[in-house]
Amino acid sequence: MESLNKARGQMIVFLWLVVVGIISLFFLMIQKQEILGIDQDAFWQYEKTLYGTIQYKRMDEEYVPWIVEIIEQYYPLLLEDFQCRDEKNFSIVIYPQKEMLKKKFKITTSKVPMGAYYKGQIYILSPRVWMEGSVEEQKQKFMREGPVLHEMVHWLIDEQTKKRVPHWLNEGMALYYEYKYMGVEWGEHLSMEQMEKSREITMEELKNSFFSLNEVLVYRRSFEMVRDWIQEHGEEALHQKVLSFYN
Repeated sequence: MESLNKARGQMIVFLWLVVVGIISLFFLMIQKQEILGIDQDAFWQYEKTLYGTIQYKRMDEEYVPWIVEIIEQYYPLLLEDFQCRDEKNFSIVIYPQKEMLKKKFKITTSKVPMGAYYKGQIYILSPRVWMEGSVEEQKQKFMREGPVLHEMVHWLIDEQTKKRVPHWLNEGMALYYEYKYMGVEWGEHLSMEQMEKSREITMEELKNSFFSLNEVLVYRRSFEMVRDWIQEHGEEALHQKVLSFYN
């Protein structure tokens, strides 16, 4: 019995030394990185939320709570409107530079979107890159005009239908839910002439020529098509229509 207790004591001491050694090694590595001048912003940070994970660089840490606030405010509403029984987790990546987003999506023009959805993941451009003003002004603008809600809708539609929804309908629904939840109406400041040009876009053009048409006008047309459908038939009918693309 005495030898057994002695062995247990030695094992506890050994495990304690291992733990202390690992902790010491960790802090030694951090110190070494600082001494060598290794940029800590080169490493990705991760924030887990109720509904997924946010991936970001340390320089953008201050924006993470904003994104969490948007997710927690609107994602439950989306789940209810989309009649989702199972909560699905998603991932959001904050890119600190335009060049990273351009490279990811092979963008060759100077215009870079604030956000994008691709293969099950949401990407957004750091608010630091495209916003000005005080912190409070930036937050208000981001909460109202930022891309998070828009891209969450794209993600949820693709999750439900396995990417079988026409692009115009997918885009129109994302714009509609920005309108419903935030009061943001795409193209509301267009002139009467531009509005008329938008309404001249046919369903055939929406289906087959979406990406070759004027972006502002085709997005406006997509939004109006979804909004008008819902006004006539209701949201539930729209979601049944969306699900029919998968079933």
